[in-house]
Amino acid sequence: MHTFEMHPSQSQVGSTARFYPPDEQIAPQTERNKAAILMLIEAAGCPYAVIGKAASNCGPFFDDFESDRGWQVNPRGIDTATAGQWERANPDPTSLQLGSVTSGTRSLVTGHKAGSSASFYDIDGGITSIRSVPIAVPDPTGDLSFRWYFAHASNSSDMDFFRAYIETADGHRTVVTEERGSAKTDPPAWLGTRVSLAPWAGQAIRIVFEAADRGPASTVESAVDDVKVWQP
Repeated sequence: MHTFEMHPSQSQVGSTARFYPPDEQIAPQTERNKAAILMLIEAAGCPYAVIGKAASNCGPFFDDFESDRGWQVNPRGIDTATAGQWERANPDPTSLQLGSVTSGTRSLVTGHKAGSSASFYDIDGGITSIRSVPIAVPDPTGDLSFRWYFAHASNSSDMDFFRAYIETADGHRTVVTEERGSAKTDPPAWLGTRVSLAPWAGQAIRIVFEAADRGPASTVESAVDDVKVWQP
């Protein structure tokens, strides 16, 4: 928040009278502050531009999941997971779920509770998906980036997976990131992905994340944080 102390200054007047200049001071004091006010207005859309960091901080979309920005679980109504559905939460740590996120205290996570072992509150029974609100991709556009992990026990198989999609307005989905399970323990570790959005420049898109336990008796967890569409 910015405030402008008009006239006179606090060093000249210690009372609230400094907030109420006489009529004859309105025009000269408004003119004196005009440049600063115009600069503030011009920078309001992206304050980071003032220090040259617009590309990394002022893109069309950013979500660190510290507040609810409209992601929808099971958007098509066809998810099959019976447990461990995506949620925005502060995760509890297990051997397959990190108790820390990449910024703040919350992320998207597949069942945030720990339970008595890693096999409690993990994904069970099939696929869970979550989809963003529509995002207007500029033309030219920057990249999409996000942090994520896909962790599983040695009872996993390549039937289990994590996927990220770009979904267009007509519902068509393109896989932009995928990892599959395997018959070895894969502990959780945050990864970073960056994807060119050039094929979708000028379009409205949604970002979709899926995670699945489709094999028998698998222990599978996943998480996503800091989803960003960058300035070109």
